[in-house]
Amino acid sequence: MHEQLRFVLDKVAHVSAHRYQKWFQASFLHVQPSDGRIADIVRFVCVVHQPTNQAVEAKMTPRYHILGWLLLLKYARSDATRASLLHSTDGWRCCSKSPSAKARVLHAMFFDFFNYSQDVPVLHLEPAMMLLVSAAISALIKVGMMRNLVPLVDYLHEFNPTLGKQCQDLLPAHFNARPPGNVAVETTCLRVVPYLFQHAPAAYMPRVDALVRALISVATPTMLAKLSMRLLLKDFSMFRDHQITNVLLSSLQWNSWEQWGVWELVASEWEAKKKDKATVAALRKVLACLDPHTHGEALSGILRLLVQVTPDMALFHCVMKLSDAFDPFPCSVLSIWSDKALATVQSFLVVVLRENHGKDALDVCRQLNKMPPTNALLQDSDIRAALLSLVGNDPSTGESFPVLFGQLASAADTTTATSSHGDPVAKKPRLDPPPSL
Repeated sequence: MHEQLRFVLDKVAHVSAHRYQKWFQASFLHVQPSDGRIADIVRFVCVVHQPTNQAVEAKMTPRYHILGWLLLLKYARSDATRASLLHSTDGWRCCSKSPSAKARVLHAMFFDFFNYSQDVPVLHLEPAMMLLVSAAISALIKVGMMRNLVPLVDYLHEFNPTLGKQCQDLLPAHFNARPPGNVAVETTCLRVVPYLFQHAPAAYMPRVDALVRALISVATPTMLAKLSMRLLLKDFSMFRDHQITNVLLSSLQWNSWEQWGVWELVASEWEAKKKDKATVAALRKVLACLDPHTHGEALSGILRLLVQVTPDMALFHCVMKLSDAFDPFPCSVLSIWSDKALATVQSFLVVVLRENHGKDALDVCRQLNKMPPTNALLQDSDIRAALLSLVGNDPSTGESFPVLFGQLASAADTTTATSSHGDPVAKKPRLDPPPSL
């Protein structure tokens, strides 16, 4: 019996199970009394037998189908059902339909439900649970309680794709094509999450970085564009002042798409907030933590934001202190700043070069050494004077940055030559000889 039952469960396809069930019944369930034996088989199916992955993928007879067949032996009523299931009246008569026999089978089937504990494996509960689900669908259809065919279609597509396809072919008018895309994901990204950001208190959202990452990981580029537009319209705000630093620092561990998406949203909210100071402070911290060889998405996002802002002294120092591994990031930012706010950047440079002759001044010289000679900063007379004064106080500075101070020296020579050849040398007036006496 054990071998044949294993054969039915592991080797018999679902569509051919009926014939083998009759064969098993004729072999082992035709001898009275069989009530206790059926209960033992139910417990064996629920607890002992666990189908392999190969059997599940090959659509072998599921365990809940065997339970339904054994339960039907106790509940079948009509002669037609008896004849189709048992093939003989003798076999049917051996299966008692007394209340105690039915209760014994049900108790064996739901024993793990009645005596549930945390250490009961879920596979012990799965056959009876699946039997309830399949029976519930049939019962709803029978009593006419199902208003929509969608649950039935989803059930058939998952558990019986062949029958689901046949139903779809028979009733094409009832199977309208769904709109493209995932409606649930789109609703969550464009409605639910923005509502949370707009109305939920900060105390209820301690892990904003996790929520932002989950949002971007499932959002499509179209959804991300719509979120950016709504941020520009100030419908909601995603990055509060005390949270944006944590979000941006956490994003350094995300994948490329997630980093790109978060910087798109940050740029939109940055524009809507008119370049607030909290975001500038967060950018300084991210610049100090990122690796330019690894976090290209973050570096590109920071570059796009910095070129839109007028720097303060803290941000200016942060950019000037970047190592050579960031090149040409500092020079590009400094060049844009010199075009947009030349007076501000010029005053910062002069203050650092004249008042600080230590590492800050060397950092400024290091960045100016990489600038093209035509840049407006290198043409400014105050900056040149401050650089020459720095060389006069410490001659080794000129040796460390030969390109920069070579340009200054050549410019000074050109100025001197121009001034020397600008006006002709005044000739002494000719004196006539005194008249002879």
